[in-house]
Formats: sequence, C-alpha cells, structure tokens
Amino acid sequence: MGAGNSKQELFLSASGLGDVTLIKHLLRENRDLDVNWRRPDRASALAAASLFGHVDAVTVLLRNGAEVDIRGQNDSTPLMCACQEGHLDIVEILLHHNADINISDRRGVTPLLIACVNRRLKVINFLLQKNAGIDAKDNDGDTALMISCVKGYDDVIKKLLLHGASTHITNNVGHTALTLACMAGQTDIVRELLKHGADINAKKEDGFTPLMVASVNGKKSTVVFLLQQEAQMEAKENRGNTALMLASLGGYAETVKILLKHGACVKTTNNVGHTALTLTCMAGHSDIAEDLLQHGADINAKKEDGFTPLLVATLNKRTELVNFLLQREADTEASDSDGHTALMLACLKGNIDMVEGLIRHGARMDAKNNFGMTALTLACMAPHTDIPGILIQHGANINERNRDGITPLMIACLNSNSKTVELLLQLKAEIEVKDKLGHTALMLACMNDNRDVIRALLSHGAEVNTTNMLDITPLMITCVTGTYDTARDLLQHGADINARVDNRVTALSLAKANNNKFIVDLLLQHGADSEASNDDGDTAPTLDSSVHQLYGLSKLLQLLKTSVSETDQPDLEALMRATTLQDFIGSQAQHFEAFDGMLQDIMGSTTPTRDATGFTPRDVTGSPTPTRGATGFTPRDVTGNTTPTRGATGFTPRDVTCSTTPTRGATEFTSRGATEFTSRDVTGSTNPTRCATEFTPRNVTGSTTPTRGATEFTPRDVTGNTTPTRGATGFTPRDVTGNTTPTRGATGFTPRDVTGSPTPTRGATGFTPRDVTGNTTPTRDATGFTPRDVTGGTTPTRCATGFTPRDVTGGTTPTRCATGFTPRDVTGGTTPTRCATGFTPRDVTGGTTPTRCATGFTPRNVTGGTTPTRGATGFTPRDVTGNTTPTRGATEFTPRDVTCSTTPTRGATEFTPRNVTGGTTPTRGATGFTPRDVTGNTTPTRGATGFTPRDVTGNTTPTRGATGFTPRDVTGNTTPTRGATGFTPRDVTCSTTPTRGATEFTSRDVTGSTTPTRCATEFTPRNVTGGTTPTRCATEFTSRDVTGSTNPTRCATEFTPQGSEELAKQNEEVALPLPAECQVMADNDNQIKTITSVVKAVRMGLTKVQDGQKESSSLNYSLNMNFNFSYGQRVNIENSENLALGDGSFYINNEEAMALSEPADSENAQDQ
Repeated sequence: MGAGNSKQELFLSASGLGDVTLIKHLLRENRDLDVNWRRPDRASALAAASLFGHVDAVTVLLRNGAEVDIRGQNDSTPLMCACQEGHLDIVEILLHHNADINISDRRGVTPLLIACVNRRLKVINFLLQKNAGIDAKDNDGDTALMISCVKGYDDVIKKLLLHGASTHITNNVGHTALTLACMAGQTDIVRELLKHGADINAKKEDGFTPLMVASVNGKKSTVVFLLQQEAQMEAKENRGNTALMLASLGGYAETVKILLKHGACVKTTNNVGHTALTLTCMAGHSDIAEDLLQHGADINAKKEDGFTPLLVATLNKRTELVNFLLQREADTEASDSDGHTALMLACLKGNIDMVEGLIRHGARMDAKNNFGMTALTLACMAPHTDIPGILIQHGANINERNRDGITPLMIACLNSNSKTVELLLQLKAEIEVKDKLGHTALMLACMNDNRDVIRALLSHGAEVNTTNMLDITPLMITCVTGTYDTARDLLQHGADINARVDNRVTALSLAKANNNKFIVDLLLQHGADSEASNDDGDTAPTLDSSVHQLYGLSKLLQLLKTSVSETDQPDLEALMRATTLQDFIGSQAQHFEAFDGMLQDIMGSTTPTRDATGFTPRDVTGSPTPTRGATGFTPRDVTGNTTPTRGATGFTPRDVTCSTTPTRGATEFTSRGATEFTSRDVTGSTNPTRCATEFTPRNVTGSTTPTRGATEFTPRDVTGNTTPTRGATGFTPRDVTGNTTPTRGATGFTPRDVTGSPTPTRGATGFTPRDVTGNTTPTRDATGFTPRDVTGGTTPTRCATGFTPRDVTGGTTPTRCATGFTPRDVTGGTTPTRCATGFTPRDVTGGTTPTRCATGFTPRNVTGGTTPTRGATGFTPRDVTGNTTPTRGATEFTPRDVTCSTTPTRGATEFTPRNVTGGTTPTRGATGFTPRDVTGNTTPTRGATGFTPRDVTGNTTPTRGATGFTPRDVTGNTTPTRGATGFTPRDVTCSTTPTRGATEFTSRDVTGSTTPTRCATEFTPRNVTGGTTPTRCATEFTSRDVTGSTNPTRCATEFTPQGSEELAKQNEEVALPLPAECQVMADNDNQIKTITSVVKAVRMGLTKVQDGQKESSSLNYSLNMNFNFSYGQRVNIENSENLALGDGSFYINNEEAMALSEPADSENAQDQ
C-alpha cells in the first residue's frame, strides 16, 4: 500500500472512530489529502462518521469540503447511513448542508424508507417535517407505508398516515398497503388503514381483494375483522375463485369455518367449474371437506367435464379423502366426460388402497368408458401388476374386449408390461384372440419389441405365423421395428421366413429396406429366398419404393413408443405427423392399429371400408359401418350413427349422430333428398312430419310429432313438447318445451313462457306465459299482473291493485288496503299493519309488528327489531336491530349504533350510541367521550378530561391528575407516578415503579429494569434493560452497552462500557472510542497496549514506533467499513396466488412469505 493510500486509510479510520484531533492533524499536515477519497468498496470518511454517529467528525469533514451526498456502496449516501442508525443530530446537520432528502440508491430506497425499515421514529418524524417524499417508491414499487405494514410497525404507520401517506398506491405486483397488511395478518394495521380511507373491497390486477389475500394466507383474525367491516365475501378474482375457495384450497380449516359461519356460498363455481369442495378434494383436506358438506355442499356435484369431488380426489391420489367421501356415500358410478369412473382413475394412478376402497363400496368393474375400456384394461396400461390381480380376483373379466376387440392382454403387450403379461397368462388369458384388424397379442408385442413380453408369449404357445388383415406376420413386423434377438426367437419357434404380403413383400425385403444388416444375415442363414419376385418379375431389392412406404410405419411406431408414457396422454403432435404415412396399398397406420387401445382418438374405432376414399380413420371412431358409397363423408362425424342413406350427398355425417331414420320426403332435408337441411339438426329426432316445410331439422331434436299445420314453428323449440295445439299461431315452439296443453285462445302468448305451467286461465289477456311458470291458479281479475311475478304465489287478494305479482312470491296474505305496497317486498312478511302508510313492504320482511304511529320509519330497517319506542322521532328503525329499549329522550341517537348496548344514560348528549357497544355504564358527565372507545372499560374517572376513552381499554384506574396522558398507553400499567410529566404512559408498560425525578426518561425503556438511579441524567433508559445498578455519575455513558454489566466505574468519562477498563486508564489523554463495528478484537492486554501506543505515536507525529512493533502497525486498526446497510431483506410478497384454482396453478405459502428479517433488536429498534 502506497504512502498516499496509507494516509487516506488512516483518515477514513479516524473518521469512522470519530477522532476529531487525528482528523484535524491529518488535514493540517497533508495538504494533498482528499477528504472525499473512497476505498474500492466505496467507503468514504463522511459516510463512516455518519454511520457511527460522530457529530463533531461530521461537522469537521463538511467544513473541509466533504461532499454531502457522496455515494457509497449501492449508491447510498451519508444521510442514509445516519437514518439507518437513527442519528437525528447528524441527519439535521446533513440536511442543513443541503443533503438531498429524497435521494435514492440503486434499489430506489430513499432516506425515509431506510428510517422506516429500521423503525427510527425521531428521524422519521423529522424527515416528514422537512417534507420528505412520503409516497416515494423503491424499485419494487413499495412505499414506506407498505414496508411498514409488512413488518408490522404500527407506530411508524400511524406517523405516516398522520402525514398523509396514500393508502391507494400499488406496488409492481399490484399490492396496496392494505393487501400487504392482510397478507401479514396485521389486523390492527388493517383497522388503521381502513380508518384512513383504504378501500376494503379494492381489487388487484389479478382480482384479489384484501379478504381473499387474508384467506389464502390463513390469517383468520384478519378475516374475521374484514367480515365485520362488511367486506364482500362472494367477490371473485380473475379465475373465478372466492375467498372460501382460496381458503379451502390452501387448507386453512379455521378460516373456512369463519367464512362458512358468515354465510359463504358453498356452491359457487370458478371459471373452470370448480367449487370449494372440489378444490378441497384436489388438495386433500378431509376436515374442510366435512365442514363444506355440513354446510350444504353437494357431494356428487359435477363440473362441466363431469368430474365430481370423488373423481377429483381420486385423480389427485388423495386416498384419505377418497375414503372419507366413500363413507359419506359418494356416487362410485359417476364418470367424467370421457366415461372414466373413480375405479378406472384409481387403476390408472396405480393406487391399490383407493382401488380396494372403491371395490368395497360397490364400484362396478364391468363399467366401460367412452372407448369401451374397463378398469382392468386401463390397469393393464399402467405398470402396476398388483391391481389387475385384485380386479380379476373380484370378478373382472380377464378376456373383456373393447369395441375394437382389444383385450387386457393386448393392452399389456402394447405397453410392454411384462409382469402384467405374465400374470394374465398365468390366469389363463386367451392368447390367440385377434382385434378387428387381425392383430394378436404377439404382433402387438413385436411392434414394441419387448423381448421379455415376446418370450413370455412364446413360452405360453403363441402362434408365430398368424397374420393380420393385411397378411403381415410377427416376423415381418420385427424386421421393421425389432432387433436381431427377437427375430431369432421367432425363427426358433417356427416363423415362416418366406411369407409374403400381396405376393410382393417378404420379411427379407423389409429387413433390407430397414437397412438392418444383422437381421438380413440372420434371415439368409435360415434360408430366406433372396431371389423372391413379385408377379411382375421384380426381385425383392427392386421393391424399394413400395417397401420404403411400408417402412415408414416403423418410424410411426418408434414415434408412438416415445409418445405414450405409462399413464399420460400421447404426444398428439407426433401422432398427427405419423398419420400421414401410407403403405403400398394406401393403408395408413390406423389400419394396423399399432397403437389401438392407447390413444384416445383411435380407441373404439371400428373398421372403415377399404375403398372409402377420403375417410379419416380417426373420425370413424365408434361408428359401426358407414356405407361404401358415402362419398364425401367425414367418417369422424358418423360416430354413433347407425345407417345413413346411401345417397345422402352433402351430409355432414357427424351431424346425424344418434339420428335413427330421417324421413324420405322431408323436402329440404339433407337426408337423401333433404337438400339444404343440416343433418346435424336431426340428431335424436324420430320422425319429423313430411310437410313440415321450412323446418330446421336441428330444432326437432327430441320432439315426437309436431303438428302438420304448425306453420312458422321453429322445430328446435318444440324439443320435448308433446302436442302443441293446432291453432297456436304465432307460437315460438321452442317456448312450449315441457308445456302440456296451453289453452286455445291464449293469443299473444309466448309459448316458451308457459313452460311448466299446468293450466293458465283463459282470460288472462296480456299475460307473459313464461311468467306463470310454476304458478297454480292466478285470479281472474288480476288485471295488470305480470304472471311471471306470481310464480310460486298462492292466492293474491282481489283488490291488490297496483301489485307487482312477482313480488308476492312466497308471501302469504298481504292485507287488502295496503295501498302503495310493493308486493314483492312483503315476501316472507307475516302481516304488516293496516295504517303503516309509506312503508316499503319489502322492508318489513321478517319484522314482527312495527308500531302504528312510527311515521317516517323505513320498515326495512326494523327487520329483526322488537319494539322501537313510540316517540323515537328521527330514528332509523333499521338501526335498532337487536336493540332492546333505547331511552325516550336520546335525541339525535343513531339507533343502529346502540346495537347490543344495554342502557345508555339519558343525558349522554352527542353520544354516538353505536360506539357504546359492549360498554356497561359510561359516566354521565364524560363530556366529549367517544362512547365507542369505552368498549370494555369499567369506570373511567370523572375528571379525566381529554382522555380518549378508547384508550383506557383494559386499564384499571389511571390517576386523576395525569394530565396529557394518552390513556391507551397506560394499558396494563399499575400506577404511574403523579408527577412524571412528559411520560408516555404506554411506555411504562410492565415497569414496576420508575422514580419520580427521572426527568427526560423514556419510561418505556426502563421496561424490565429494577430501579434506575435518580441522577442518571442523559441516560438512555432503554439501554439499561437487564442491567442491575448503573452508577450515578457515569455521565455520557452509552447505557445500552452496560446491559448485563454489573458495576461499571463511576468516573470512566467517555468510556465505551463495552471496552476495557485498562484501555481507559492508559488512554486518558487521547480517548479513542471504538464503536462495536470497528473494534480491534483484543485477545490480551498486550494488544490493547500496542494499539494505544500506536495511536499516541500517530497523534504526536512520530515516524517510528516502539521496539517489537511492526511499522505497519499504525494501520492495523483501520476500519474495514464494508457498509452493508440493514435496509432489511426484501420479502417476496407476491405469490402470487398461482393456485391450482381451477387451472392447476399453486397458491401462497404464508409462513415462508412472512418470514421477515427484523432488525437485530426489533423489540427495541425505536429511537428514544
């Protein structure tokens, strides 16, 4: 290190130690000394002095040209250093020298943010007074208020809100201060934010509300508070999930109970059809599932894809929950949209416990999915040997065939499950069964070339020379897809080496086309005819063109082997590429059914005819036999159709699915001559009439026999209708769905509207028949009624002129003269009084008997109320819900507010009765009290003027003359002394008895202390926590340092008590306070002596040092100031909420998210 840098290092160290004498000496003796010099780690003298709180050093440096905003590590400034450690005096000095109060470092952190993170209250207050940017954001978009909410600093939050911090600002991921407080479960802070205008129902960009955030993190106390504040419980986020769904998925049972108790709907669905119950089943929370079922959740409710809670639990391998649902009699036969039952899914997942549980509860083993597969067939697809055995043991058919003739053994061979194959063979599965394309189990095994499976089949006598419908043998398949060993095994078991396909292709030609020299040699060694020729005289080697086309099938099979995993769906993209391959006769891969039984799209396919040019074999899945001449058909579309007519040119076969026989003469049909018809529309129709001109056949789906003359009918609309009347001109047949017999003269009816109605009256002119759905018999003269409105009503009275019949739904008998009533409103009401003029009948729902003269009442408001007093003029009756008897003269009361109150005093003028909720008896003269605040208080003293009664909650008896106290703060305190003027009573919590004259003490700081001495002026009482008895005269001590110390010396002026007594004695002349961050770790007294001597030598300008000391010793104590400011670990507060909320995504782990990094002394991190 050069001499120049040595001086600079020494200067930096002196600044960090606050040694003003040395600083001045170095500046005076070294004119070239750079006061703004920075080490490679960017530490500077001013930053060091500011960080460690050396006021004099900071002043000297600024006078000598120190740059006030010099940048350090992470672009921090001296002001940030001072704010971090709470050095208010230095903050004031720096700002006086024009330090930038809103400067930010690389992280976007400002001095105010630094102070808030470290809970430096005095510094925060001073910065706010100096107009620091209160809503400034860091790089993550977080403000000082947001960070304080996450950390739970309620005192910091109150200061920020008092100075106008915004509650509506969002960070980079959409969180507000309120949602962050809800995420952390800081209920008190949530309450404070709401008081200052935070929106309780504000949504983030993803749709999450504060209630959802609290629910998804399981913060039950916060959830309770938000619900009490009427947060919207049924609001949905962008994926359609409610708070109940999020809590159910997260497994927060207590939160779920709270939401259910407050009436959360259990049947609400999200965007993909999940309910709270299905989400719980997905996550496997049995306790929550039980709560949901007890509150009305449907155990067999289906999503749009057919999934029930049992199917969801099975699919997600939630064994415990499956057993729970089975015990609650969940339907074991329910299936999804592909026809899979719970047993089938359990077999695919390989869960033995679920399989056995389902069998015990009666699950059918012969049930088939949409592709004709049973549970046993699916079990053979997965590599779980035990499950097929269990199913067969309980009666499953070992030789069950699907629509294409595929057996469980074939499926096991195709999936290379050798153990399952061996088990099935031992249980006598039929080995020579062929599927509809002629494949045997051995052929399918050769396609996958699994030698263990092939050997098992051969050892059980499988025929090696069997052929499929294209005359292909197992050996030929092996020559395309297999290995030398498999070919040798087949030859050893008698495979025909010279078998041909169409007298052209042999095993040898295929092996040559596949460039498999080893198999070619093997075939020649076993006598293959190398001169074999076709009918045109071509020898095998000249068949390359045709053979290579067939060889393409091997590529297909290789694709399929990698595209179908043990239990997952296949790679459909690979399948689409593969299906374009054809052999020499134009057959595609589907004709070989190489992967039949595995791929969903071919499962259940039958046999499209050979000359059905243009067929897409995939499309004929499920179709039995389309006719040969059905040119232009899309075979997929004829799925399920029986026999479309031959000449039905232009049909879209898919559309005639399920149709039996469209009539011949239905002109304009698209059956044979039904030109312009859309055949799809006749799905399910039996016999539409011949003359139904202009019918849209789609519309007659399900209709039996619409009448001939029903001109202008839309046949679709008569679906399900039996016999609409002949003259129902103008009807929309769709509307008469389900109707029995509408009357003849019901002119103007919209038949749709009479759905479900038995017999509307003849003269109900002007009725909207739809509205009378479910109604029994509306009265004849109810002119002007909207029949829809009388749905469910019994018998509205004759003279109820002006009623809206809809409104009397469920009502019993509204009184005759209740003129002006809105009948809808009397739903559920019993008998409103006769003279209650001006009432809104809707409002008296559930009310018992409002008094006669309660003029001006809003009857809606008296819901649940018992008997408001007669003269309570100006009351809002709604507000007296649950109240017993408010006093007569309580003028200006808001009755709503006295809910649950017993008896507020008569003269408590200006009380807000709502606030006395739960209070017993506030005193008469407590003028200015906010009664709400005395909740839970016993008896505040009469003269405690200026008290905020809320604050004395839980307090016993604050003294009479404690003027200026904030009663809230004395919570839990016993008896603060009378004259402790300036105390913050809150701070003396848990203290026993602070002395009377301990002026300027911060009482909070003596928490836990026994008896601080009277004269310990300028002590920081906080620091003596745990200390026994600091001496009286230890002026200027850093009391914090004597924590745990027994008896520091009385006169050790300027000592750092944490240091050594001997160091103080030897250095009386040149006191050198070493902060904890800068101390040289002295192992023994010699090191301390050495350091002391070096300091003295440097100060005296000596160039040499004492014997036994290295010349470089003068630099050994230089500061290693790697300023890593404790801004606090950033918390990844975005979950984000990626929950499997319908789309498979996952949710917040609140314990990890809220594991915040607090300051080292978080309990005492506030300044004095």
